[in-house]
Amino acid sequence: AYSSASISTAYNLSALHAVISVPSGTTVSGSSVTANGDGAYTLNLGADSDRTITLTNNGVTRTYYVFVTQGSTVNVSLRFNTTNVTGTANLALAATLQASMRAVNSTGTVNCTLASGGTVFDALQSVTTTAGISLVYTNSSFGAYITGIGGLTAGGSAGWMYKVNGTLPMVGAGSYALSNGDEIVWGYVQSWKDT
Repeated sequence: AYSSASISTAYNLSALHAVISVPSGTTVSGSSVTANGDGAYTLNLGADSDRTITLTNNGVTRTYYVFVTQGSTVNVSLRFNTTNVTGTANLALAATLQASMRAVNSTGTVNCTLASGGTVFDALQSVTTTAGISLVYTNSSFGAYITGIGGLTAGGSAGWMYKVNGTLPMVGAGSYALSNGDEIVWGYVQSWKDT
């Protein structure tokens, strides 16, 4: 998951203190990261470092580029489209999900502010936390795979897909970096053709 922290420009970019939250059994490695032994790490983001961190879990390895921003943010909006939900139980879950969003903003669209470089997945986590909506996901080779929002779960050909500014990106939610003013819609679909 994307993480951010505000730091002063007076900090030494060759020795930044960081806490990296990872699932149990995950190893953190790379020439730009050193374990401190207390669950935290020291990052070397100086001009001559490679600025990457490698995470390995259950035989799957992913390498991430780490960057520092100077306090810039993006403001985005997110809403849920549940018009394709079927079945009595799922319709009740969809109604509860939409009511939770309207409790935050009567339109059902919730705004959030993310650090520059924030992703669609970061926005989803922020909004579901703000609205008190459950979010269930698994990590896959393509990043976070959303298996449930508000109790509406993926299964068979049904599941959650997202659009940004009306366009269906062909990258995972954790890889799509947002720009200021982006509008995100997460839709529950019964099949790919519902997008």
